Amino acid sequence: MGPRGRVVTVDYDDSGTVRGLLESADAEFEADYGADVRFEVRAPVDEAAALGDRLRSATSGRARLDGEFDA
Repeated sequence: MGPRGRVVTVDYDDSGTVRGLLESADAEFEADYGADVRFEVRAPVDEAAALGDRLRSATSGRARLDGEFDA
């Protein structure tokens, strides 16, 4: 299945962790640095749930996930 868009929002403290995780997962993303950091993520649908789990785990649940991370 094709990629779907998702949004991950984190505080600056977690942005390096999230960026590294997304890069290691070969996910396409764009980051917007404002009051917090917003990553617009495109990843294959069949990898969405695992990616969401890794993001939650890596940030101890601080990452706010919007979109279809649960397949």
